[in-house]
Amino acid sequence: MPWFAVMTKPGRAQWDLACVSLRDAGIEVYAPLCCEAPGARRAKPSKVSVMFPWYLLVKQPDVGANWLAVDRAWGVDGVLRPSWRDRPSPLRDGVVDALRALENVSGLIELVPRFNPGQGLRITRGIFTGREGIVSQKASKRVGCLKALVGPWEVELDEGDVEPIAAVA
Repeated sequence: MPWFAVMTKPGRAQWDLACVSLRDAGIEVYAPLCCEAPGARRAKPSKVSVMFPWYLLVKQPDVGANWLAVDRAWGVDGVLRPSWRDRPSPLRDGVVDALRALENVSGLIELVPRFNPGQGLRITRGIFTGREGIVSQKASKRVGCLKALVGPWEVELDEGDVEPIAAVA
């Protein structure tokens, strides 16, 4: 049976309500949870959070199944469809199995940050392409880079515009 993505109404309480109401309706729900993996700066995993806020994955017999139970469940905004009048599009085969394979014994997916403060990096796009720096701070999909050009300066970059390196020259 294929899996489909369902959008919930905004807020964690609505997400929780959608999980419960879909399961009460007999629909299999997969709602992956994640935490930041322990590392050099953290001895324990970070707090648990929802991997896909506002989204749940549900298993239905087929695309032509009756979606009223899903669409009308408490906390659900709707099933993802290519357009409002189309049938829902199933996820590619193996997506849920791949996510489940990443879970640890506690059922959490530990996210390993690509960049950590103090790590070397090279800028791969933009006007500073080729320059190297040191990660000063990490935010969601953004990296603060400290570099000495004329004097020390800091710039914030998209994670896709930099690559990790072993050491800064």
